[in-house]
Amino acid sequence: KTMDARRPQWVGHDWGYSHPAVSSWCMKAPDGVTHVRDTLWLRRLRDDELATRIVEWCPAARHESTILYAGGDVFAQPMARTGDVTPRTADVYRAAGLTVVRAPIKPGSRKRHVAHLRRLLAWRGIERDAAGQPRDGRPQLVFWDTPGNRRLVDQLESLTTDPDDPEDVLKIDATD
Repeated sequence: KTMDARRPQWVGHDWGYSHPAVSSWCMKAPDGVTHVRDTLWLRRLRDDELATRIVEWCPAARHESTILYAGGDVFAQPMARTGDVTPRTADVYRAAGLTVVRAPIKPGSRKRHVAHLRRLLAWRGIERDAAGQPRDGRPQLVFWDTPGNRRLVDQLESLTTDPDDPEDVLKIDATD
């Protein structure tokens, strides 16, 4: 499957070292549908190694117009035990040519993001026929068939609803 590289595209990135670092390469089609082209899973790599692998996997990530959206941990200013300041992960990524922007993640936003994901994946009864009756449509989020995306879909299918809040999912530490 191919898609015009001039279409809007971006990478969603969740940094990790012991737990996997996960990046999803997405593009918006002319019909408004978001395509997840592929998902990259990496583990136990330095920040410079992560940046290099992201650029190798998604060459478009080096273009200014392709934004890598990352969580707050990429922007944290770590302090070494000696008191010296070490480079932020975002700075290491930028040195590799990536355009890094902090993802709009705020406390409590997981519920809103999960609800949005459900809307994007919905297809049953989302359209209306001429008589106003519901009919099946197309989801607004599709995944290309790649090994990385198959693993991502498996992860999404295994999300567990929070028993104390059915509008949310449980946050669980990732393992292999």
